Parts: sequence; C-alpha cells; structure tokens
Amino acid sequence: GLPDGQGRFSWKTGNDVSVDYEGAFQNGHFFGQGKMSWSTGHYEEGNYVDDDLNGYGKKLDAVQPDQNYEGNFLHGFPMLPPAHMGQTELVLYSNKLR
Repeated sequence: GLPDGQGRFSWKTGNDVSVDYEGAFQNGHFFGQGKMSWSTGHYEEGNYVDDDLNGYGKKLDAVQPDQNYEGNFLHGFPMLPPAHMGQTELVLYSNKLR
C-alpha cells in the first residue's frame, strides 16, 4: 500500500545527492508537517500538501545562503516579503516548472 501517517523516505538524485524526508504522509504523498534534508546541507521544513511546502515553512541552503527563506509558501514557492530581506514587493522564486 501507499504510505499513510508518520514515516521516513530516503532516496538519491541523479547527481548522487542523498535526500531524506521525515514527516507525515497521506496516500503516498508528503502531506502535513515534515522536513526534507539534502546531503549538500540544504533543508526545508513546514507544512506539505501533495509533496510541496504550502503555508508556513522555511528553506535553508548552506551553499547559497541568499536563497534562505522563512515565511509562507504556495505550491513549494516562497512568497515574499520575508522578514530578513526587508522587501515590500512580491517575489516568486521558481525552482521547477508546474
């Protein structure tokens, strides 16, 4: 069956980067509170809906700290302005196509 409830899922990317998700699952998808970590030092945590951060969460990147964000997400994308950047315009970061 499909994962449902609390659990952990680990895999490697095509670039041999280890990825680990620990948190809530629903019908085989990340759904609810969880944390995803990469062996590169990057991690994200917060509320997931259908495998993407939605609502309040944070992303931290050890390689590109200027990409760090804590605040609201919509379909996996940070919604600005975050408190640490002091910007007032709305910015949408895109790391994948939908």
